[in-house]
Amino acid sequence: MVWVINPANDNFEQLLVRMKEFTAEMLEPLQIGYHFKELGMLHTIQLNPEQRKEMYMIFKEALTNAVKYSGTTELFISLTENKGSLEMLIEDTGCGFDPNSISSGNGLRNIKARASAIDADIIIDSQKGSGTRIQVQLPLTLSGYNSDGYNK
Repeated sequence: MVWVINPANDNFEQLLVRMKEFTAEMLEPLQIGYHFKELGMLHTIQLNPEQRKEMYMIFKEALTNAVKYSGTTELFISLTENKGSLEMLIEDTGCGFDPNSISSGNGLRNIKARASAIDADIIIDSQKGSGTRIQVQLPLTLSGYNSDGYNK
């Protein structure tokens, strides 16, 4: 986690590079197709070290879970800056699961705890046979945004 606290990495573009590298390292050897979409003014986002760390760890955990458990052949990842918030969406086309029947393992519990630690909202949507969708919504600080919530 030295990378997270390094001042040279305190912009969102560095986090994106790190996420893309991890995605390629995880998915390409397994021949899992992926689509990485970036929307909005992501280059203007400033996250503190804790937010960077937790968003990256949520991302890693979600990808790792998809690779280990979903049987997916395709993954969709999007990062969107919109009206003062950052949304991260990770969606697979795998086997899905019943969130109410998951009792062992720390993956989903860790994802929820990490989101809570940075006051992010999280939705984990999955059903057997129809893949899994993890959406994280992180409110951004209001500096750099006008009264309507739009980036200046």
